[in-house]
Amino acid sequence: MGRWGLGAPADVPDWRRDQFQAPEAPPMPRIGPGQRNVKVPQQCVGKILGKMGASVNEMQAQTRCDIKMNQDTKEHGYSFAVITSVEDLDACEKLILDLLCLVVGVAGELRSALASLRPATPRAWASSTRRSSGPSRC
Repeated sequence: MGRWGLGAPADVPDWRRDQFQAPEAPPMPRIGPGQRNVKVPQQCVGKILGKMGASVNEMQAQTRCDIKMNQDTKEHGYSFAVITSVEDLDACEKLILDLLCLVVGVAGELRSALASLRPATPRAWASSTRRSSGPSRC
């Protein structure tokens, strides 16, 4: 079998069997009261942060939330935006998801998350992220 196959061959000693198992994804970042995780595709982290932090700073100013990107899982293709606020976590999460929808398009996972939220996208993001040369991948 290959390295990540269905298991280790019978002649492999026990002390080497872990080399034949697929690596596990790290756990989600721990959050406390007043915090929330938003899963972000790794290729879109740069768009969420923006040039020199412009996008994330604008979102933080609008919602009075703190946003930190936890990239412990970037090898697995995604990262987490950890939102901290004493006021309204929903507004900040909504801005992040709206930006992802503009950049990536509404995927199944994002569509279900946005189903209960009313879409309202800042004009500056809408005009800066739309491209006429085919679909964008961030």
